[in-house]
Amino acid sequence: MSGIYGKLSSPLVLTGDTFIEMLENLEEYFATIFMDKDARALYNEKFIFFNMNRFHLGNGNRLKYPERFLHICSIEDKHNYTIFPCNNDKTYSLCKTYCNLTNSHTEFKKINRTECLYRMTRIHWIPEIINLANTKDEGITVWTKPTTDRHKNKIYKHFIRYESGIVDYVIILKEDRKRGYTQKYNFISAYPVFTKRNKEQFKEDYVRYAKETIEVAN
Repeated sequence: MSGIYGKLSSPLVLTGDTFIEMLENLEEYFATIFMDKDARALYNEKFIFFNMNRFHLGNGNRLKYPERFLHICSIEDKHNYTIFPCNNDKTYSLCKTYCNLTNSHTEFKKINRTECLYRMTRIHWIPEIINLANTKDEGITVWTKPTTDRHKNKIYKHFIRYESGIVDYVIILKEDRKRGYTQKYNFISAYPVFTKRNKEQFKEDYVRYAKETIEVAN
């Protein structure tokens, strides 16, 4: 039976007397359900690689935590946001940064992002959504979008989106292809979708992908 969070569990309650304690406790928990590769579910019967490096590729800063972990616990400081992602969520009352880089913790400033309690309380949805995708749950849509990296190499981003109840959450993987076949997936990011622009863009991308897939099949 689905609830307000669809078939997902409720958002986490972060524990700890300080923010760093909450972050450390969350890292330990997330390791047991996803970061540790032996705990990580396969997707489409293929391995998902989660980069555990503790440095930022953009500027070379050394970090206390895996950069990908910090990434999914944070948000960019974008001036075009017209609403806080945590609006009407209890994490709003606990927030100290309000998506402003100048207010963020030093560890997050190293990756040019600001910590986000709203995202932090929802990262456990990542393995839950992957499992739902594996069972082809009705709330799941998936599509692949070709793009290029900064070196102009062609890459294929794979999107797993779950929409149900009040939840709209996307996981982004990069397909590791050899001879046209996906050998494994590299984890890129995952986050709640809250802007109108993102929602519309994802819908357009999925419709385009579905149409192209049908045309190829015919």
